[in-house]
Amino acid sequence: MEVEENHEVLRNPFIFKYENGELIKDVEYQQQLIREREAIESQPTVEERIQIIQAALDELILGGT
Repeated sequence: MEVEENHEVLRNPFIFKYENGELIKDVEYQQQLIREREAIESQPTVEERIQIIQAALDELILGGT
């Protein structure tokens, strides 16, 4: 199959499917991938997790003082 040099399938082939001899953009799958990426990116970093755990430990050990 031939596509133009600037066709989106060349930049992001994972969101296209081939049906009945045509490339079709799977918008639903693209949105799913975006949601998954955003969920991963919204998680705290390792450093942030350590700070949260340290604060919780300080609270337990020091009793809030």
